[in-house]
Amino acid sequence: MYAPEVRPPIAAGRSHLRRYARRMHERYEYRTIRIERGAWPAVAAAVSALDLAEAGGALFGLWRGEIGWWNDEGAVMTSWTSAPVHELLDGLPGVLDSTVERVEATVRPVEPEPPTTDGVYAHRWFEVAADDVDEFIELSTGAWPDFERAHDGTEVIGLFRGVDDPGRLLLLTRYASLAMWEQSRPYNPNPSEGTDAARAKFMRRAELTRRTGVRLSRLVRPA
Repeated sequence: MYAPEVRPPIAAGRSHLRRYARRMHERYEYRTIRIERGAWPAVAAAVSALDLAEAGGALFGLWRGEIGWWNDEGAVMTSWTSAPVHELLDGLPGVLDSTVERVEATVRPVEPEPPTTDGVYAHRWFEVAADDVDEFIELSTGAWPDFERAHDGTEVIGLFRGVDDPGRLLLLTRYASLAMWEQSRPYNPNPSEGTDAARAKFMRRAELTRRTGVRLSRLVRPA
């Protein structure tokens, strides 16, 4: 059912990418879910009740879709120390159907610490050529410190690479508000101070990107 893993080459001399290569045991399941009407409390309770630890898993986050999703959609993400046991999340009460993507951490998160702060969470998918993945990750890593510093309350939670498609990446970022997300956009005619270098890296990253799409969500607290 699931294709074997394909890994891009790791360039010499890029220490953070070598660390990323050594952390391949950090697996994640990203599951987009469609729920019954008004079922978020039931879904949150079901997710909280999951016993994943024995199989090497843990809940990483549950998000309710806001912008870019259907009104009955969201996502649940789990972290695993070994191969994810996808069947443990099948058939959750209140969930009508779901689609699964296997991803793994690159340079963030260093440890699978679940995000806990309220705010707007952007789930942005990128599609790039497999040969450009290393440069894409390096550009992202170089831009984040200035980007986070210039936009109060912004935190890059993680950059994840697809297991079955090495050119597919998920960037998960928390913003303090929708207004802060809008302020951080590259098309903003009045960009935040101190972001010139970060914007230049993001522009180069955009040149490597075949296509990208983003959806905004809110974190759902475990019941």
